[in-house]
Parts: sequence; structure tokens; C-alpha cells
Amino acid sequence: MCLAVIGIAAGAELQMADLRRHPRPTLVMTACVSLFSFAFVFLAFLVVGPRVAFLAPLESKHVALVGSLLGTLAIARSPASAIAVLREMDAKGPFCQHVISVTVAKDFLVVALFALNVEFAALANLDFSTSSFPGSEDPETRVITQTRDDQGDILNALFAPVLSVAAAVLFGVALGAALGRFTKPRFLFFAVEDFDFDEKILTKKKNTILKRSLRAATVALASGGAFALASKTNVEPLLLCVVAGATCANRRHAGGAGERETLFAATSALMPVVNLVFFTAAGSSVRFDRVFKDTNTVVAAIALFLARLFALFHATAFARDALVKRDDETQNQNRLASTVSKAHTAPLFFNQAATRDVVWMAMITQAGVAMGLVKSCERRFASSWGGDFAALAAATIVLNLLAGPPAFRHAIVAAGESGAQRNASGATTGETVRTVDDETSSPAVPSP
Repeated sequence: MCLAVIGIAAGAELQMADLRRHPRPTLVMTACVSLFSFAFVFLAFLVVGPRVAFLAPLESKHVALVGSLLGTLAIARSPASAIAVLREMDAKGPFCQHVISVTVAKDFLVVALFALNVEFAALANLDFSTSSFPGSEDPETRVITQTRDDQGDILNALFAPVLSVAAAVLFGVALGAALGRFTKPRFLFFAVEDFDFDEKILTKKKNTILKRSLRAATVALASGGAFALASKTNVEPLLLCVVAGATCANRRHAGGAGERETLFAATSALMPVVNLVFFTAAGSSVRFDRVFKDTNTVVAAIALFLARLFALFHATAFARDALVKRDDETQNQNRLASTVSKAHTAPLFFNQAATRDVVWMAMITQAGVAMGLVKSCERRFASSWGGDFAALAAATIVLNLLAGPPAFRHAIVAAGESGAQRNASGATTGETVRTVDDETSSPAVPSP
């Protein structure tokens, strides 16, 4: 249920209205960060992976499989932690909005890509037991993976991951449409506001608390039930919940705004408890002793962390240069055609010296979604390499979680979008405006 609520909350942060207003910066930044993160982390793991304890006796194809999962996981960024920092600093502005849009778009993408990656990893059916490789035992006793001779079975196996993801999207849309109805009091077994409660038994304040509790419980039960059902039917459950949250938060109809606010209120009420339970359970179940007992695994975790930082720096710089160059070309074309265009492909803060080099700092933190993907992979491959993979991946997530929030705070201050900076700027502007108004609108009248 914790993973289900995390998925709903992550999807609900995707604002299609903002994406439609400024699609190009968000999509270009998302694509660059995703490609660079995967490539840099994957290549880094190809170098350090063969020395990791659970991969040392295996072949390069096993290292590549685990590296592809870690590379995909590197795309993830935590919407919950980003929102927590924004609320802590009362931060608002185009820079913060751009970061949130890219964060949610990347998490929406990473859930789908990771689901496909896990399915193809299962399809590869690689044996991670050391007894199946040369030098470990007599070749006559090697384990041979069963092959599929029937071409129809092969095609079904190849399309199974795609069908799993497609089914998750379809059922997620249906669940998202239903969630808006589920959270309305009249849809519940009883409508709190329809009851004539005695003031001595239930005050208006308690009535409101009960309604909010019912809505939060409804979201938790509906998403948890869908997650459990999807897990039993080979439909990607976390992706289903992310799509459901995005659908419910972006429905365009008369009551859409109310449903969106209700969903935000429900997930906001649930997330503190969900995060506490989930991270406590996840942290206690992940075998960090597997990381610390092997020096090479510690080195691998640090190398993956640094590779991701390097990727984020270069990805944001590449996206910035591409967007700014496109703007310059458009302006030159308009100048030659003697036309004027006020449209900008690149956000204005990309042209500000204090901001353009700190965008990458806002993309570091990983938390709930990334850990949820790790746990889902651990369960899928629990009988072989799932536990070792989870320990290594969780170690890199912890490093990103420690470094991310301070870096994001620094980026917000550099962009000048913290609440303290905004209030100080507003006070200064207000004093200036009042002075100008006094001088211009109230001319001095000579005394008689």
C-alpha cells in the first residue's frame, strides 16, 4: 500500500497545463537528463561492476544487465523531497516550476522504463549462480537455461513487457478517472454531510476531520487494492498508480479543480505516515552489511553517485545550450524577416549567470520512487541477485538523498526564488513605489 500511495502522489504532481504552456524546455531537459544519466551510470558500472562481490565470478552480460537497471534508476528524482524543500523555503518562480515539471516528467518516464527493463531482465533468464560458469565445476554439470523452440512463445515473451506496461497505462487511466468519484462523500457508503449529527456528538470541526480521513482512507484503499491486483496479474503496479495519480490530477471537466485539490489533500495527509512506514521497512530490510563488507561494493556505490552528478551537470548544460541556441536562431530569423517575436524556447533564467550553472543541483535528490523501484526489483529477483542489487542501489540512493536537499536549497537561493528573498525584494519594491507615487501623483501645492 505504501508503494501505491507513493505512486499516486508522484503522478499527481504532473501538471499537464504547465507542460502544455512550456513543453519544449521541459521535454528537452527531461530527455537530456535521462539519456546522460543512463549513459554515464551504465558506463561507470561497466568499469567498476566486475569487481563487485556478487558479480565478480560472473560474465560481462550479467554486469551489463545489472548496469542497465542501475542506469535506468539513475533517471529518477524525488518529487516528494523537492516539494518538501520548496515548502520549507517558501520558494516560487519559473526556476522552481521548471524543476518540478522536469522532476515529475522524469519520474513518470523512469517508472515505465524501469518496468520494461525489469521485464526484459526476467526474459533474459540469466543464471546468477556461480555454479553455472566455467571453472566452478565440471562442464558436464553446468546449468543450461531452457530454450524456447516455439517461435510463437518467443514472440509472446518479447511482447510481454510491452503489454504489461500498456495494460498499466490503460488501467491507470481508468483508476484515475474513478479516484475523482471515490473521493466524493456521496460516493462513499455514507455521506458525512448528509447526516444530521447532534452538535454534542459531532461538531463541525470533527465533521471536516472525518471527511478528510475518509477521503484519505479511500485513496489508500483504492490504490492499494489496484496495486495488489496488478501484482497478481503481471501488470506493472507502480506505473499503474503513477498514471492514475496523473489522470486524476489533470482531468478537464467542471469539477476537475476540486478533484485535484481533494487528491492533493488526501496524499498530503497520507505521505508523512507512508514515508515513515515505507522507509523504516525498506531500510530495515535492505542488507547494507552486504555493501560495507565488500570494499569494491562501497567504491561502486560512490562511483555511481559521482557518475550521476557528472551526468546531471553535463546534461543540464547541454539542454541549456540547445535551448538558448534555438532562441538565438529564431531571433536572427525574425530579424531578417523584419518580424518581432516575444516567444522564448529557453527559460529566462538560463541566461542569468547566477542560475544557469546551478540547474543540475536541483536534480540530485532521490527517495520514494527510486526506493520503490528497487524494492519491486528485489522482490522480482528475490531468489537470486535481488538482495545484492537492492543493497547496492539503496546505497547510491542514500548518497543522493544526503547531497540533494542542500544542493537544491543553494540553487533556489542562486535563482533568487526563496520566500525570504521574495519578501525582501517585495518590501524594497514597495518602498520605491510608494516614494515614486508620492512624488508624481501628489504634486507639491505652494502654501498661501
